[in-house]
Amino acid sequence: MNRELNQREPARVLLVHTPPADPGLPGLTCGLLQAVLESAGIPCDAYCAHLLASPLPGSRPAEAKAEELSSGLCAGIDWRRYEVVWFPVTLEQVTVATAMARRIREQAPATAIVFSSAPGSGVTRESLVPADLVVTGEVEVAAVSCIRSLLGAGGVPGHPEVVADVGSLPLPQYEPYFQQLAAHGRHDLKPVLPVEMARGCRCGAGDCPVCAAVPPVPFRMKTPQQVVAEVTALARHHRITTFRIVDIGLDPGVVESVLPELIRVQWQNQYQFQFACTLAAPVSQRQARHFRQAGVTQVQWRRTGPGLTAACVQTLKALAEAGVEVGWNLPAADGDVSALHHLPPPQAERGHPALAAWRQAYSPGLLTCSAGPGFVRITDRRLPDRGKTLITLVGLQAEIFRFCADTRTFTQIAAQFGTRASPGELRQFLTRLMAHRLMFGSGGDQYLTLPLQRRLEEVEVHA
Repeated sequence: MNRELNQREPARVLLVHTPPADPGLPGLTCGLLQAVLESAGIPCDAYCAHLLASPLPGSRPAEAKAEELSSGLCAGIDWRRYEVVWFPVTLEQVTVATAMARRIREQAPATAIVFSSAPGSGVTRESLVPADLVVTGEVEVAAVSCIRSLLGAGGVPGHPEVVADVGSLPLPQYEPYFQQLAAHGRHDLKPVLPVEMARGCRCGAGDCPVCAAVPPVPFRMKTPQQVVAEVTALARHHRITTFRIVDIGLDPGVVESVLPELIRVQWQNQYQFQFACTLAAPVSQRQARHFRQAGVTQVQWRRTGPGLTAACVQTLKALAEAGVEVGWNLPAADGDVSALHHLPPPQAERGHPALAAWRQAYSPGLLTCSAGPGFVRITDRRLPDRGKTLITLVGLQAEIFRFCADTRTFTQIAAQFGTRASPGELRQFLTRLMAHRLMFGSGGDQYLTLPLQRRLEEVEVHA
C-alpha cells in the first residue's frame, strides 16, 4: 500500500482511516470526503491503515501500543508529497491518529494536518495534537472550503454545518479500500459496505451521545427511494450484497418507511441483500418481520435503562421469532431469569452467575407456542427435570394470550375483552399465566406472552 501511494498520480490530499476499526468495512467518512472533494476538483488519495494493523474495534490502544502501530503505518510513505493529511477519528482512534500525526509532522513539517470528529463522539480538541485544523461536526459541507484555505487557494476554513438534505450527499467512494484489500491479500475478510439511512437520533435517552450533543444534532432521514438507489448502486459497483447500516440507532421512521421499500424492490428484482444494524428503540412483532423480510439478519441492540422491562423482553422475543440474530448487554440480572432462557441471552455475563447460566441454557426451542382455530398450544421445556409440558388454551383464554403477543397494558386488555370477562377475571387469568411463567409482567400494568410463536408444523405436538 505504501509503495502504491508513492507511485500514484500526485494528489494534494490524503485521507487516513486509522485503526482500531473493523477491517471488513471501508470508512464511510473517508469515502464521503473523497467523493465531495474530488467532485470539487481536489484530487485525493485514501489510506486504509485499518487494513494493516487493527486492534479489536471498540478498544482504545494505550500510548505505547499506538506508537508501535504508528511506526509501521507511517513507514515507506513520502508524506512530503501531500499538502494536507486528514484524519477522521472516533474516540477509539485518537491515540493512533495523533501518534501518526506526530511522525508525519517530523517527516513533513510543511504538510498540514486536519482532524475531524462526528457530533457526540466524545473527542476533545485538546487531545488532537499536532493539528493545523480541527473540525467537529458534520464535515461534508465545510470540507471543500477547509481544504482550499489550507492549499492557499483563498478563503477561510468553513464551519461545520448540518447537512440539511442527507439524501443529497454523493455516493461514498470505496474503490481505494478494495484496491488496498487486494494489494494486501486480505482474503480472510468478507467486505461489508457501510450505508447511511439517517443522521441524528431522536431516541431521547439520557445516555445517548448524539441526543446529548451540544449543539444538538437534528434528525434527518433519506427517503426510501434514495436509500434503495444508494444500496443498489453500491451493490452493482462493488458486486457485494452485504451492508452495515451505520446509523447510531435504526429509527422507527426508517423501519416503517425504508424497510418496506427495500422489501418491495428485492421481491420485485429477486435481490438478496443482507443488513446488519444498531437498534435503539424497541420493536414489535410486525416490525421484526419487516427486518427479516428486508434482509436484516443481525442487530446490535443499544438498549437504554436498567433492568429487564417489558419493552426489552418484547424486542428479544420479536427478533428471535423473526430469526434475526441480536447482540445486547445487561449489566446485571435482578432475580430469577430462568423463565427467559429461550430468548437470546445478553453478551455481558462476567461476575453474574445468573447471566452466565442464561447463556449456557439458551435454546429457542425451550418455550414455543402455535396457534390454530380457536386454540393455542404451548410447549414448555425450560425445566429439564420435568421434561416437556404441553398446555392448551382455548376460546377467550387463547384470544387474550394471542392479543398479548406484543406488550399490552391492562387497560388495553380490558378494553378488548371487557364485555366477555370482568376485570377481576381478566387479572386472575393474567396472574395464573405469570405464575406458570408464560407471561411477563412489568410494573404491574404491562403484560407480554413469553413463548416464541412457531407454525404448527415446526412444533412437536402430542395429544
